[in-house]
Amino acid sequence: MTLSETRILLLLMWLTTFSCRLEAASQDSGFNTLINLPDQHLALWVSVAADRDSRERGLMHRRELGRREGMLFVYPSARRISIWMKNTLLPLDVLFLDDSGRVVAILDNLPPCRRDPCRVYQMARATKYMLEVNAGFAADNGISIGQALALPEVPYAEE
Repeated sequence: MTLSETRILLLLMWLTTFSCRLEAASQDSGFNTLINLPDQHLALWVSVAADRDSRERGLMHRRELGRREGMLFVYPSARRISIWMKNTLLPLDVLFLDDSGRVVAILDNLPPCRRDPCRVYQMARATKYMLEVNAGFAADNGISIGQALALPEVPYAEE
């Protein structure tokens, strides 16, 4: 094996190890479900909120969120979703997705709200999924209305 081939092999081994460590760290932090954004060749680790309590809690009180982390809110059926940023400490982008995972609306750079009254954001159309990510994520990654995201299989969502 040549010196060049050895370096390439060592680099591949390091990248594999680094990737596994990143995956383990994401899973340890609760962000253990993968969403793919095929148009951007990008993956995002999310925590899934599929019951009332986890959807109400959302990302409240969280002080940091990784660049490729977010929360996927799953509802049992499409509905007009209302959200607010009560006790949310980070500015967020919020993507609303239809049954097929296609982006139907984006609220970008929603500011944190630490005191009442907090503004309520109401979607005009029914959606089944909502994805919260760091503010700027949608613009930085070229996410637009009509784009499809490859969502994970979520077997059940509670009212």
